[in-house]
Amino acid sequence: GVDGLIVLPCSREISHLTEITSRFNIPLVLISHSLDDHFPAVVADNIVGAALATEHLLLTRRPVLHIAGPINDKSGIQQRYQGYCQTMKAADKNFDPNNSIFFVDKLRAKDGYEIMPSILNQHALPISLFVVNDETALGVLNYCHNHNLRVPEDIAVVGFSDIDLIENLNISLTTVAIPRREMGQCAAHKLLAQIGHPSELKQNVNNNEIIMTLPVSLVIRDSSRVE
Repeated sequence: GVDGLIVLPCSREISHLTEITSRFNIPLVLISHSLDDHFPAVVADNIVGAALATEHLLLTRRPVLHIAGPINDKSGIQQRYQGYCQTMKAADKNFDPNNSIFFVDKLRAKDGYEIMPSILNQHALPISLFVVNDETALGVLNYCHNHNLRVPEDIAVVGFSDIDLIENLNISLTTVAIPRREMGQCAAHKLLAQIGHPSELKQNVNNNEIIMTLPVSLVIRDSSRVE
């Protein structure tokens, strides 16, 4: 009785998705992460978002570092890494990713907290951090609070996603806002068009795009307001 599925992929594995479309003949649309051109998808512009975050932190005139996720896992995470590297290379011909990027295995607050000693062992304060997502950034802020590090005076922080929780923090988090509602709407439109809903076939010209990329915006808050 299922007419179609909207799926948020958690890995690069596609065999189960291929089975859904081929064996069961159920159309699907991916959201948030694409898997190359294998399936229709609606994603946020992660590369531009990372560039916006990095350019903003470069204004602090201090080392701009990146806490990155597993870039071989999710395409959106890899694109944020890519956007950071491209922006840094354009701004600094001596940019060294080996000294500027710190990888976490997962994207949890715990991982953001636990990577901080490694960063501070290699870099003197003050520094600026572009963090792969908001939850990992929460761990960074928690570490700063527990170790009497001032945000943003000692460490400026920018996250990614603009989750609801971050507005209620003692230090509000600067972040890249993704258009979650619009992404959901576009995914629903693309799925309805695949199913053959008449109104979608007539009205949504963008349904011909395999991967639809929606714009993002930088929301500047207290965690990166450096004079």
